Amino acid sequence: MDDRKGDVQQVDRDTWTDSEEAGAGPVVDTHELFQLRTAAEEKRELRAAELERQRHFMRMQVRVMLGVGLVFLVTLVTLVLGLWLHLMPQGVAEELMRMVIPTVLGAGLTITGMFFRGGGGSRP
Repeated sequence: MDDRKGDVQQVDRDTWTDSEEAGAGPVVDTHELFQLRTAAEEKRELRAAELERQRHFMRMQVRVMLGVGLVFLVTLVTLVLGLWLHLMPQGVAEELMRMVIPTVLGAGLTITGMFFRGGGGSRP
């Protein structure tokens, strides 16, 4: 008896035929199929990692923007209340305004520009 078990025939790439479909295409090797599936899975994993990196970058930008907005709001409230209730001299309010407002607005505009530049897709 040869290497065959019972009625089961050994089938390889050269002996395989598809009697149900006339003119069937070439046989796809299982190793090729495995490599294609592995490559597709790797691409999906890389894309998922890239999307997560972009989401993280955008979350960090939002947090920084909220912090900048909070500093601006606190400075504005301090100026208004300090001058309205006569708790600080006008010279101190002017210096506070000259130091904080341009810096906070510049930081806010820079972060806003990054939002529109790439939607978080640009490298930090």
